Order: sequence, then structure tokens, then C-alpha cells
Amino acid sequence: DEHDFGDILLGMSSETLQLVLVNRGSARSGEVTVTLTGQHVGDFTITRDLCTGTHLPSGGTCIVDVLLHPTSGGGKEAVVRADIAPDHTVATTLSGNGRDSGLRFSSDSVLFGDNVTGTTRVRSVSLRNAALVTTGPLAVELTGPGASAFTITSDGCHGQALAFAV
Repeated sequence: DEHDFGDILLGMSSETLQLVLVNRGSARSGEVTVTLTGQHVGDFTITRDLCTGTHLPSGGTCIVDVLLHPTSGGGKEAVVRADIAPDHTVATTLSGNGRDSGLRFSSDSVLFGDNVTGTTRVRSVSLRNAALVTTGPLAVELTGPGASAFTITSDGCHGQALAFAV
């Protein structure tokens, strides 16, 4: 079996995939142990494992939920393995693609320098879309420590879609 999560933006999570392990044999299974292996194991997460430590009766089932949360761009692959004692293994391959949103500010940081209390300095930044698709509506906000000391004085991005630009 194989499951492709498709394109997932960096730092975002895919929908949860529910895997169902079924004992199709005529006898109770040995103990089940579920593991995640492969080159990109750190980009996938088992969010729920109701199989490890169980013994499935004939026709019995258990559930494992997994998702993709890419931390870098490009193809991702891992394998969910269910090892059933004493010597049986069932596996499914997971794949997906970490996709960069393509949004870039004109500068990684904006320096204001030393300011005298009561004075104002204005700095501008621009946002560029290097992705191959138009964004959805944008939301602009100031966050982080000290954000309350700053004010957005002009915002031509909020609520706008940003088209692809070279």
C-alpha cells in the first residue's frame, strides 16, 4: 500500500490519514508493534496508535493515525510498519511534498536604529510572491516580543491576493 499526501506547505500539517490494521487470519495475532521508518521520518508523525501492544482477534482491527508536517522543501517518504510477533510485518509507504509558499519580504529584518522618545521613524518593506500560483487573501499583523511598540501605518496587502511575480 501507498499513500500520497500531495503538496503540503512548509510548517503546515496535512489532514490526518487513518490506517486500519485488520487480522485476516483465523487465529489471534501476536503482539503488534508500530514504527515509523525511512529517510524523512522526522517529517511524518504518528498522532494516534491504538495498535502497539495489542493482540488482534481473528477479524479484529486497530487504528494508526499519521500526518505529514514538512520542515523542508521537496519530496518526503517514510514507511509505517506493523510488526506482528513472532515473524510477520505489514507496511505502507507514505509520501508527500514539502512546498515553500514562495512569499518573501524585501528584507529579513528592518532596522530602526536608536529613536528619541516621542519621535517616529517609518520603514517600508514589500512582499513578493515567487510561487507559481496566486495566493489567497493575505493577513498582515505585527507579532513577537515588543510588537506593541510598533504600528503598521500603511498596508496595501491585507485582504489582497498576491499574483506570481518573477
